[in-house]
Amino acid sequence: MLQLGPTGIVTHAKSTILAYINMIYEALGKRLLRYKLMSPEEAAILGRGLVLAAELQNQHRCKDHINLKMQLADAYLESGKYIEARRTAEEIKDAEYKSERMMPSLYMLLSRIDEAERGAEGAIESALRSVVMSMEVFGKWSDWTVNSLDFYYKVLKRAGRVDEAMRVVQDRDLAIEKLCDKLEDSGITVSD
Repeated sequence: MLQLGPTGIVTHAKSTILAYINMIYEALGKRLLRYKLMSPEEAAILGRGLVLAAELQNQHRCKDHINLKMQLADAYLESGKYIEARRTAEEIKDAEYKSERMMPSLYMLLSRIDEAERGAEGAIESALRSVVMSMEVFGKWSDWTVNSLDFYYKVLKRAGRVDEAMRVVQDRDLAIEKLCDKLEDSGITVSD
């Protein structure tokens, strides 16, 4: 730390503080909403303030800022502000500094926004993109792929596409089986 000098120390501290703020907002915000201790509108106001503070401190080119924006888009969605939710999610999608590892959750968020705006049928494409991104980024037999397949299955089911949904269940179950095999091969035991 001493080699950084005063400016370097402040810059490092700002990014560390932003990471902590992101963790606190993500964990606490969801709990407060789930237990109805905070309204989605209050969470959106808090999130907007945190995002703006990070941008004013020039901390807008890091994953913690992107994660805060994801939480903000989710709060907008929960409060029924679909235009703001989509705008915020699209800003994340168009950012040059985003992490490929967050793209599956971004597409799940976009799918939820699509469903809120146009119904389950409108959410299918984004849900499928989540599956594709999970496979590209994490591999076919990953927990992210299993989660994305499960999300896609639920969207198809709500859209009334039962046959397609059942095929996705088969793919999901195969992915779970392969993931369990992969874990057992590495010495980790898997139980039901």
